[in-house]
Amino acid sequence: MMVVVVVVTRIVLLDYRERHRHENPEASNTAAAPLAGANKVHVDVIAAEIFENDSLFLFVVVSTDDDRKLVNFTGWRQFGVGAAKMSDDAGNKYAQKPFNLLVDVMLEKQWNNMPKAKSYKFGPGPVTSEQPRVEVLVFPKPPRAIQYLDLELSGKSIGETKPVKKRVPASLWQQ
Repeated sequence: MMVVVVVVTRIVLLDYRERHRHENPEASNTAAAPLAGANKVHVDVIAAEIFENDSLFLFVVVSTDDDRKLVNFTGWRQFGVGAAKMSDDAGNKYAQKPFNLLVDVMLEKQWNNMPKAKSYKFGPGPVTSEQPRVEVLVFPKPPRAIQYLDLELSGKSIGETKPVKKRVPASLWQQ
């Protein structure tokens, strides 16, 4: 139960940071360009948090700016191995950590009760221009001197054939 309380606290802090995002120019510059193929699907890492000093939580948003587009977002953590890969500027590779289903359900309930839920629904599901979604990916904590992480996500989760690649600057989790 302690894990849930700490994670819920992190979500509250994330909500506060997101509302004050304009004050953090580094976070503002991490927005993604549309994927190749011009499907107008966007994947953005909006925040990163170190949790219990051993895990890195990446908050990933899937959105579209096309009012006629429906993205059937199936998620990256459901598929397990290979759905999300991460490496760093030193060449270290990181395996995605699985979520505990009980904790995930509690996180979803907490997220959906927050003001941020009006902006992003939690977990896999339909994405439209009016309803983006957020998913939390968990990896081992990177070493202190790492400058950035390269995240590679399976394109299948958003109906694409090519993987989605994002660079996550260390400033997102070293706050």
